[in-house]
Amino acid sequence: MKTTQLNHIALHVADVEKSCEFYGDILQLEPMPRPAFTFPGAWFRLGKDQELHLIGEREEPVAGAATRGDHWALM
Repeated sequence: MKTTQLNHIALHVADVEKSCEFYGDILQLEPMPRPAFTFPGAWFRLGKDQELHLIGEREEPVAGAATRGDHWALM
């Protein structure tokens, strides 16, 4: 499989609201729609085709993962 670009970066954050203030108000990233997941979070546009996904606290564990969901995805 040939990788052509970065699609998104997902970061687990302790406080979604404060993180949104930082990425949206200070860094001026554009907020974007996010699916209705069962946990809080927010998405921001990083460029034409790249996104930042903020992941808030989850009530359910991430099955089989040693972390809480931080990741980056290639296309």
